[in-house]
Amino acid sequence: MFRKLHIHMTLFSTFITGTILVLLASACLIITESNIRQKHYTVFTNNAYSCVSHLESQNVLSHRWIQQAESNYGIDMQIYDGNTPLFFEQLHSQDNMRKIFDLAKKESAENHGLNLDSGQTSQALSKIVMFQLPGYYACTARIPKNGGVLNTVLLYSLDAQSGQIKTIRIAFLVAVIAAVSALAVFSWFFTRKMIRPLEKTERSRMPLLPQLPMSSALRLL
Repeated sequence: MFRKLHIHMTLFSTFITGTILVLLASACLIITESNIRQKHYTVFTNNAYSCVSHLESQNVLSHRWIQQAESNYGIDMQIYDGNTPLFFEQLHSQDNMRKIFDLAKKESAENHGLNLDSGQTSQALSKIVMFQLPGYYACTARIPKNGGVLNTVLLYSLDAQSGQIKTIRIAFLVAVIAAVSALAVFSWFFTRKMIRPLEKTERSRMPLLPQLPMSSALRLL
């Protein structure tokens, strides 16, 4: 009876404390993941604004600057002089990247009011929009330049962000499993100490068998 009670109390204690621990760990994980996403998005927006600011201030763009910007900021860049792509074939020959750039332009035109394929050249100020695509943060911008317009698309891969979040999730999972296991061991010994006085009391109340003389015991046999 006491063994079953011991097991049940251990399981109940482990379940309650484990549930509380899992809920707290989940809340911490959600906050951590949110901070990671916000950090990556902030880095992307800062870098995107830096690129757009450079494009606004320069009348001549160098191939070297584009390569350095892509390498330093971890972005992929597509630049158009009006509707004519600059450095496109050399930098982005992969079909998958072309599809993502096209998707970014479509998303920008349909859902954010910035159509890079428009022939409009009368705007006085640069227009920038930022949004998220599957697997990427994206920025599109129209920059007036010398009576024309410079269009650009910037893409920031979320692979690093996803890898960081995956690592954090694994770390949290391992920590929770280890903590629940430790709680189970603690509960086992703690509930055992709680039950021991009850077990001793119960045993002390058990009636003792009367002791028979040796001769009487032999006759009984």
